[in-house]
Amino acid sequence: MKRRELESAMHHNALMAEIKMSEEHDAKMKQSDSLHQAQIERIQQEHLKYKDEMRINNSKDFDIARNSLIAEAKDHINIAVSKDNSSQDIIRQLQNFKKI
Repeated sequence: MKRRELESAMHHNALMAEIKMSEEHDAKMKQSDSLHQAQIERIQQEHLKYKDEMRINNSKDFDIARNSLIAEAKDHINIAVSKDNSSQDIIRQLQNFKKI
């Protein structure tokens, strides 16, 4: 009878050890899943931050390009006005020369 009790106790201990290992494994898997989820959330937040930074940088680049185009347009207008004034001066001189 003692042998049977001993075998039963050993079998019970083996089952308990197996259950304990399974529970430890499950706990590690839950912890791993939690860490993995935290990493995913962190990466998503970094991605959103990167997108915002790129949007800001692109906006700044757009402002620079727009300001450059405005400056070029102003220069072109000033040159055109200057040429027009010069042309009008030449026309007046020619008209005055014709009157003499």
